[in-house]
Amino acid sequence: MKNRYCVGTHLSERKFLRLLECFCLDITASKAALLCRLNKNTSHRFYALFRARGIAIAIGEDAPFGGEIE
Repeated sequence: MKNRYCVGTHLSERKFLRLLECFCLDITASKAALLCRLNKNTSHRFYALFRARGIAIAIGEDAPFGGEIE
């Protein structure tokens, strides 16, 4: 099955969604790697991407400034 969420990776869609579920349940990246049967470096990399995405969304919604800032 092709991964429609993360194009260009060798991670299956099922494992990606399982890893995302572990992230949402506050399971550590190391434990998620064991549960999803992934390399710990892979899980740490995707956890960092999930965090960056979440922070970007949170900052975008609560931005105190709008428009051009000098």
